[in-house]
Amino acid sequence: HLELKLGKTKLDLEFLKSCKRHSVIPRFLWFKVANRRLRNSSAYRQCQNKLLKDEIIAKHARSRVLSSQVTVAHSNLASHVSSIDFIHLKSVSDRENTKKLSQHQRIQDRKLFRLCSEAKNDSSIDPNSV
Repeated sequence: HLELKLGKTKLDLEFLKSCKRHSVIPRFLWFKVANRRLRNSSAYRQCQNKLLKDEIIAKHARSRVLSSQVTVAHSNLASHVSSIDFIHLKSVSDRENTKKLSQHQRIQDRKLFRLCSEAKNDSSIDPNSV
């Protein structure tokens, strides 16, 4: 379970970095403002970019915490079972996690593609369409 969380966190981090690299903002960082004209302002965009940067920092921190938890969990398991059993259990876990993480990756790829396509077609982001 921890390995799956770690894998998803790493994928989320890569998604956020890709958004930053392609100069697109993930939908969860779109927000409504009282004055519609502000949506196209540099202040709105700067706020979104700051939130994106903070999300990347938070995912890095979460990844480090989960990574150390996975290491501890592996050590604990390895100390309670034979090395053959540990290898087998790790293999089964890795196989299941790979399936789930592949699906998560496909979803994120579609999201990024859609965001990039929308940004290409329309340079203004409409939070009301969220």
